[in-house]
Amino acid sequence: MKTSLAYPGLVKVVPGFNYITVPELLRQKATECGDMPYILFEDDSWTFRQVFESANRIANGLISLGVKKGDRVAVILPNCPEHVFAFFGVVTSGAVELPVNIDFRGKELAYVLEHAETNVIITKTDLLPHILEVWKLGPGRSIVCIGGSDVQGVISYDDFVEKSSLRYPNVALDVDDPAGLIYTSGSTGFPKGALISHRYKVVFGAITDWSYRLSPRDRIMLITPLFHGVALWHGIMGALYMGLPCAVISRFSATNFWEQARRYQATIVYAVGAIPAMLFNQPPDPRDRDHSVRMIWAFMTPGRILEAFEKRFNTTIYDGLGQTECGRVYINYPPIRKPGSLGLPYEFSDTKIVDDDDNEVPLGEVGEICVRAPSIMLGYFKNPEATEQALKGGWLHTGDNGRMDEDGFVWFTDRKKDVIRRRGKVISSFEVQDIIGAHPKVLEAACIAVPSDLAEEEILAAVVLRPGVIPPEPEELVAWCKERLAYYKVPRYWIYRDRLPKTPSLRIQKFILRQEIKVDDAVEIPVTKEGEEIRRRVKA
Repeated sequence: MKTSLAYPGLVKVVPGFNYITVPELLRQKATECGDMPYILFEDDSWTFRQVFESANRIANGLISLGVKKGDRVAVILPNCPEHVFAFFGVVTSGAVELPVNIDFRGKELAYVLEHAETNVIITKTDLLPHILEVWKLGPGRSIVCIGGSDVQGVISYDDFVEKSSLRYPNVALDVDDPAGLIYTSGSTGFPKGALISHRYKVVFGAITDWSYRLSPRDRIMLITPLFHGVALWHGIMGALYMGLPCAVISRFSATNFWEQARRYQATIVYAVGAIPAMLFNQPPDPRDRDHSVRMIWAFMTPGRILEAFEKRFNTTIYDGLGQTECGRVYINYPPIRKPGSLGLPYEFSDTKIVDDDDNEVPLGEVGEICVRAPSIMLGYFKNPEATEQALKGGWLHTGDNGRMDEDGFVWFTDRKKDVIRRRGKVISSFEVQDIIGAHPKVLEAACIAVPSDLAEEEILAAVVLRPGVIPPEPEELVAWCKERLAYYKVPRYWIYRDRLPKTPSLRIQKFILRQEIKVDDAVEIPVTKEGEEIRRRVKA
């Protein structure tokens, strides 16, 4: 397969940076930081040396099972110390770590495991039945299970680790060898497997330091799943690169968040887009400012709450955007910040905006966002056509539409596949749902295109209301939108839902919405150019 390395300039080289593999970085930090705390979980902690030793044991155990350099080893675990040990153990063995969402079931779990051609899985007892439903043990296949199992062929994690050597395996690895196979969030359908190199993971850990100005006094807290890149690359790898302690939270809870931050004396928190809004929606508390969190990493925080959030909680949101294929490439934080934008391309990266023919568009015009960066995937596993399409011309095509302003700030407009074409106009579903989400009674909203009787498309808004509010009539939401949007951007169809389908990174899965929602179940409110409205319920 033709990888990103075949495109000169696509993977940016950072001048003077010491490129090493993940196992070598862990080995280096085990020597430099030794008995300093690295991983914190509940009431326990593990030093850099202990994590290094655990990784060695797992690596040697995998090698004894027949795992070879380049093999895929699946890690299907919740947030726990063993997840961290398994990640480092897999890459230390020379294998490629395959982190899998613990909520995957049936076809989606089978798809990832079979497509990745994995023969070894590290998991825990309560997840084992779901795995065995779709993935059968047999010759050449093994499951290492925390908590053990009576199932023949399943290996006890404790026995597996205790019987393995502490010796560093010293497998010959290059920085451009694959270290991870990350299946993308699936916001547009079945995910593709992005191959991630050692170079990518180590550079990304360093970028955490460069971008967010970390200091030896910082303490990191992770609240997102370890099978997601935010936690693994920014959190675990960032803490490793800087030699900092990193608290791993088993599961995010908006009600417990600040108490956990106080418990671990966290100064840096890595989150995802929806989490600041979820925290902001919690009832005010006298202790809202009683913590040591100086920075919350997030992306695309709604501009309407950004400054209010920072004032209420006495912290700063470092906003931006990235994706599995390239990591985070934009930063947006004071003193140079434009609320609502993705921010500026960080140092050592390039951005251009192109049209459908791959021609660069003028400043201010909308097109597809393309990037070059130090952290670019090698390509899509077993999918050379998708790889070629994504990397054509030596630029990563993100699939996101946006524009660049005169100051170099990049503004997201929509996923390329989610753009709505209505009455000869191109409409950003992101813009419309952001306006709806600002209504006092609305928790969140998603807008999708539905067929029009005339031609092109109409807009359907799926709305989740805040708990406890009296549901507004759809006309109230239409009036709200009319005051803030051009008439042709106001949705024609409205439907209330208890929840919206989301990826592990809390991005709305609009392809699932399109499958679930029937226009016949929605309320139709046509809005003309003059603002006249006619309400009628389409037959349910």
